[in-house]
Amino acid sequence: MFYSFAPSHTRLPNSLLKQRLHLLLVERFVELETAGYSGDLYADYYPHQPVLGSPKLRNCSSIFAEVYQKSF
Repeated sequence: MFYSFAPSHTRLPNSLLKQRLHLLLVERFVELETAGYSGDLYADYYPHQPVLGSPKLRNCSSIFAEVYQKSF
């Protein structure tokens, strides 16, 4: 038997609004949840998955410090 755990378009917003979340935040959250369950959220990610390495903080710290100093 298949169970769908997709968020309800009425129950989820109502419960979030009862928790006093801002309406725009509730709308965006429901949109995000719906896209995740429909697969639209990952439609572009899977064909273009990034190649992850193992960067170390010491390798990036000088670049970070340079950009940080330029921001002031």
